[in-house]
Amino acid sequence: MKRIEVLFAITALATAIWGQTPSPSPGGPLTLEACINAAFENNPSLKASGFAFAASKESEGAARSAYYPSLNFQGGYRRWESHAFLPDSILDLPFGRVSPVIGPVNQYSLSLEGSYTIFDGGFRKAQLDAASAKKEGASSESAKSREEIALVVTTDFYSLAASRAGLAVAQESLKRSEDHLKLAEERKAVGAVPLADVLRARVKVADARLAVVHNTSQVDIARGALAVAMGLSPDAQLDIEPVTAEAASPPDLNAPLAFSEAEARRPEMKAALEQVEAAKAAVRAAKSAYSPKVELDGAYGRMDSGFFPYDKDWSVGVMVRLPLFTGFERGHQLERAKAELSKAEELHGQQALYVRQEVWDAYASLQEAANAVQAVKALVADAKESLRMAQERYKAGAGTITDFLDAETNLSSAQSQEVQALFQYYVAGAALKRAMGAL
Repeated sequence: MKRIEVLFAITALATAIWGQTPSPSPGGPLTLEACINAAFENNPSLKASGFAFAASKESEGAARSAYYPSLNFQGGYRRWESHAFLPDSILDLPFGRVSPVIGPVNQYSLSLEGSYTIFDGGFRKAQLDAASAKKEGASSESAKSREEIALVVTTDFYSLAASRAGLAVAQESLKRSEDHLKLAEERKAVGAVPLADVLRARVKVADARLAVVHNTSQVDIARGALAVAMGLSPDAQLDIEPVTAEAASPPDLNAPLAFSEAEARRPEMKAALEQVEAAKAAVRAAKSAYSPKVELDGAYGRMDSGFFPYDKDWSVGVMVRLPLFTGFERGHQLERAKAELSKAEELHGQQALYVRQEVWDAYASLQEAANAVQAVKALVADAKESLRMAQERYKAGAGTITDFLDAETNLSSAQSQEVQALFQYYVAGAALKRAMGAL
């Protein structure tokens, strides 16, 4: 009796909490597509990847700036004094000795200086190619983030749908349990069954009410997870459209074709390939260190001891730099760049294996989920028939309350498994699309 009283107290409190469920969103039920689009607009991680792409685009622009000449304007003033160390024969003149001190002198200067690299052994081209490859890689990473967010939203969407379906199963089970309690009480009233049957039926009702409360909580948790995936607060009032699609067995997998399509579509493969291209550009940049660098520079300005300066001051020239010895730095830099290229190529190959494995695993999971849906449908049908027969035997006095309630428990369990199997099928289908780069 104490256990029954405790169960009723818990279920009474939980039922009060259950009644405080969030109301549907004012805009009406949301489709999966609408949830994904909302995530694309609001999710902070996707926005962050967009800023990363913008930063890489600016880096490409900075690398391109090396092809333009550089111009600098300078203006200055200084007062100086210096000692000229000259022979006495120069300082001693017929009319007297000349002071070796020059100054103090005021010096004003204004100038415009410019330089342009004529030849650098391909260094600028390599730097620009590397920046462009990194920009494309950032674009692929942004696309990868979109696919990952789409998969998360899809999973959370179906999780919420599964939680709502599970709640409906729990509510249906509660109604059946209450009907069974009523039947036991009626048979107890006419002396056909002992009080123990009624008590067991009451315990079953209490358990069913607790299951309703648990499933209600799961709905709230799933709704919060979907809201966060969409970039919203977990307390957002969301409602989704019911899922009505049927499960169907997937067609046979043409593995070589599926693998090649996935490798062509997946942004991870594109990002890995861009890493290879960036590494190749780094090798070319390291090789350019062995080439001479030719620069054209010039300057024009004015310099005088008073302001505004009027004396012209100009220069123009060509400079050629050819490093002869740098402490073996160039060789080390080149070998490091080659090692980084080999690393990027190996990672590209490893990424291809990962993609193939994801496609293979996702297809196997979808097949398993489709078969599970078909199997659990037969299980539910058998459980319903078993409950009907147990109920008829109990009414006729040929069966026990234990058999009757066990049949009810088996049906509730089978229906819950059906819900989970169906929505695992939906999630497995989304995972396969993600693995194929087609989500």
